[in-house]
Amino acid sequence: MVDVSSSIVTKIVEWAKQEQTVKAVILQGSHATNQADRYSDYDLSLFCTEIETFTYNDTWLSAFGNVWICVHEKLCLAQQIVPTRLVIFEDGIKVDFTLFSPDILRTVHCLPPFKILVDKENMLKNVENEAYERDNPSLQQFVRCIKEFWFEAYHVAIALKREDLWNAKFRFEAIDAFLLQMIEWHASALNEGQQILHGGKWMRSWVTPCCWEYIQKISSLPSVSWERLDETMQLFRLLATETAFKWHYLDALDLDFNISHYISSLKL
Repeated sequence: MVDVSSSIVTKIVEWAKQEQTVKAVILQGSHATNQADRYSDYDLSLFCTEIETFTYNDTWLSAFGNVWICVHEKLCLAQQIVPTRLVIFEDGIKVDFTLFSPDILRTVHCLPPFKILVDKENMLKNVENEAYERDNPSLQQFVRCIKEFWFEAYHVAIALKREDLWNAKFRFEAIDAFLLQMIEWHASALNEGQQILHGGKWMRSWVTPCCWEYIQKISSLPSVSWERLDETMQLFRLLATETAFKWHYLDALDLDFNISHYISSLKL
């Protein structure tokens, strides 16, 4: 059941029912998969015949509460540019509105898990809830991730050697992004169909115990340090190796041999 304790979903649903240009509203994300907690945001997709009505200005958002901040972003789906409004309302309630044209349903026949809140014309009756499936990367994509991780790890090590801490911090953010990608691939390789949440959310529930132990250790270390770099490299190497064997991407093994030895020499 959708949590409407804050009443904001109720307000949005009642507003949508009265708004002629809004034909349907669906709820996605953690609230649609019963994984939400009190801090989870609401991911709402609005199917509107006149999207410009809602992109021209943000006054319509005030119907749901006092707006603290609103960020405008865009995403691309089915070769269409789709506007979004990412809003934090009073009491810290966050709602992400995605504004679709109903025409998109002519080409999109399945969506990530969703719950229908409003459907005035039964336009969603043939749209299926999409199972959690992830396409495996090609060997080229897999190798690219490994190379870019070690490329950035090299720069982290140089910055640490120079005691250039801000630059090291910047470079750590890059290797963390590639590490997260490998963590996701590793989880997918070892357990096909595993639900992997965006941005590492609830990671403990979908990674191996060994991986989680590494994550805990890395998280406890100073954010810019040789120790953190060492542990991060060890985890990445472990995950990349296990994933390569699982997917038979053996050409991806040992790509880090020269770089990792050079990094070790910098600590001397």
